[in-house]
Amino acid sequence: MSHPAGYRLDIQGLRAVAVLLVVAFHIGLPVAGFVGVDVFFVISGFVITTLLLREIDRSGSFDILRFWRRRFIRLMPALALLVTVVAIAAWLFLLPQQRELTAFTGLGSMLLVANVVIARNTGGYFDPPADSNPLLNTWSLSVEEQFYIVFPIALLLTLVLLRRFVSKRTALAVTVGTISLLSFGVMVLAQIGFLTPTWLNFYDPLQRAWEFGVGAALALAPRRFFERGPAVAVGAGIVGVGILFLSLNLLRFPGEYPTLLALLPVSASAFLILAGMSGSNPVTRMLASRPLVAVGDASYSIYLWHWPAISIAILLGVESTPALGAVALLSFIPAWLSFRWVETPLRERAKVAGAVSVRVPMATMAVPIAASLALLFAPNASTGLEGDTELGYLDFIAGNSVECTNITTSVPGTRCRQSHADAAPELVIVGDSHGEHLFPGVMETLTDLPSAYVYLEDWPSIVSSDSLAVIDQIAQGESISTVLVSARWNAVNVESPQLQESLRTWAASGKRVVVVDDVPYFEFHAMECQYARLLGPRPQCTMPVSEFQEFRASYVPRLRDIAVANDAAFVEVGGIFCDEQVCSMVRNDRIQYADNGHVNREGSIALMNELVSEGRLVLN
Repeated sequence: MSHPAGYRLDIQGLRAVAVLLVVAFHIGLPVAGFVGVDVFFVISGFVITTLLLREIDRSGSFDILRFWRRRFIRLMPALALLVTVVAIAAWLFLLPQQRELTAFTGLGSMLLVANVVIARNTGGYFDPPADSNPLLNTWSLSVEEQFYIVFPIALLLTLVLLRRFVSKRTALAVTVGTISLLSFGVMVLAQIGFLTPTWLNFYDPLQRAWEFGVGAALALAPRRFFERGPAVAVGAGIVGVGILFLSLNLLRFPGEYPTLLALLPVSASAFLILAGMSGSNPVTRMLASRPLVAVGDASYSIYLWHWPAISIAILLGVESTPALGAVALLSFIPAWLSFRWVETPLRERAKVAGAVSVRVPMATMAVPIAASLALLFAPNASTGLEGDTELGYLDFIAGNSVECTNITTSVPGTRCRQSHADAAPELVIVGDSHGEHLFPGVMETLTDLPSAYVYLEDWPSIVSSDSLAVIDQIAQGESISTVLVSARWNAVNVESPQLQESLRTWAASGKRVVVVDDVPYFEFHAMECQYARLLGPRPQCTMPVSEFQEFRASYVPRLRDIAVANDAAFVEVGGIFCDEQVCSMVRNDRIQYADNGHVNREGSIALMNELVSEGRLVLN
């Protein structure tokens, strides 16, 4: 690809670094490669502001419609092609829930609101469900497009309102600085708890605008500000590389993001851009090397294509980093084809006024929108097994119980429901989601028994003041005679001191305490049992019982000893779904699981029926 004179090849190299970091993160390498998106945002702010300033310096203003047209032609056709191909791949390889998620995200990306759709339907960027969205990466494209819509409007209003009082660049700098400070302030206030973080969280453009603003500020600053000699430029480049390396390690486990730590990749990007503003030096020559520039030229297409390929591979069972790395490398083939035959021709023709009508790219958007709608309503190939394979048991609980009246929870993420609105519970289930999924069975099997459950996130591994208060409330509850304790047990959480302390507290208060073993945990989702893909792995409903027994051996003996030592009964439930050969999600041609580790309503009822009828669970 040819570049015009004065073109910043080092910035193309920085684009390459950014996209390769994102790819590295997505294949599972132990680096915080997601900060590559922060780098992209700073670059976009710098490049877009530079382009607009050239036109402002030449004519005093700029053509906003022409700007939007060029951005549209630059971005949307390649995205439209990707969404269409991914919709077809989802129809061939994915399961119903995954298809639906892909379809909604595809529609969102075409309407420039993928970040909103993803936040609503997929959840956090670092949460496990993110792997199941092949179009997850389009969130950042929507944020960029939202920036391209709002930022030029703000600049035009600035030129109209302030140009009579100060110079154009000063006025623009005031606007960019104000927007950036407000955005940064929102992020900080949300982090310290003064403001409630929006549900967009990671995908929130309000908390990302300052990153674009840093790049814009670099473009607006007077040139003489950066002309400090080659030594300063080299120093800026070295500092930028060092800070970027630091961010890749300090942000490996970010939790919530963006936070103040986002200053690291953003400032690193600023220093690296600054390093090239005083001419060539070793850092910029490294970034401007031919391989990095080639990758940087195609970085948009690489960013588009790599994640759908990785995500679909994960959903088909590919797990290892080397295998996912190979998938990512293969994705460079369609990325290069898109760059060569879609991006480049349209970008070159868009430079000529009137060479490409916006009607053509707009017409191409009809194809991915139609493909996404078709995917949304496409029939699913069922294996003939009935049952609710999603989280319908939570809807059942919500519709057939009320919030607890005698047990209160105050921390987000904890909850309590009781079966009878007019009677205090006599039986209480305590645990994480693996205790919660027992509640439908208790309500349906023991219909006359007032019961409740308390969901404590990650209990007993994580102890909070809220969980301690709940434990005391249960101990002091005069109506409560029985406490069932269940969780996603493993060799670590059974050793939690909180577990033993809770059992002792309840037993000492006169409660009958029953520790319930966990159900088999499958390596595949229940949808993979109920539905058949057109291509890919065949339906699977069972696993060898030896796998379950091996996992149980790592914690059951110790859990039983802890229960007995603390005056609690121990009840095994795992074998209900297993025979001598396999553990199965299916009983009597009906699926008993909601996902890979939680039973659905039918499974919960079957489990409780068997425990009560066989006398393994004695409540009197």
